[in-house]
Amino acid sequence: MRGLSRAQSAALEAFEEGGVHGRIEQASFTSYVLGKNRSSQPAQAVEAYLCEVQRLGTPEEADRTPTWFSAETAQSCFQEGRSTQDANELGRVVVRALAKIERRMNEMEIAIGGI
Repeated sequence: MRGLSRAQSAALEAFEEGGVHGRIEQASFTSYVLGKNRSSQPAQAVEAYLCEVQRLGTPEEADRTPTWFSAETAQSCFQEGRSTQDANELGRVVVRALAKIERRMNEMEIAIGGI
C-alpha cells in the first residue's frame, strides 16, 4: 500500500481482515509464492510477518469471520481447496513461524536467566 512500509501494510491487512490489534515485526521472517500452477492468474509472491496479538476487535471487512487454529489444524486446513504446491508453501510458513517464535522464547529465557 502506498505510503506504508510492508510491515505496516501487513498490520493493516491483519486489522481489516481479522480485527487484529498488535505489535508487528518490521522484518518479514519468510516469503512464499502462491499460484505457480495456475494458468489463469500469475504466481503471487508474499512476505510473511509475525504479529504479537494484543487485542482482537471486529474486522473492518464485513464478510470476514476470523477463526483461530492450532498450528497443526491450520496446516490441515491449508490442504482444502488448494493445490498441493500452495498448501505446502503455506504449511512451510507455519513451520518457520513456529521455529522463529521458539527461538525468540529461548532467547527470552536466556536473557531472564542471566539477570
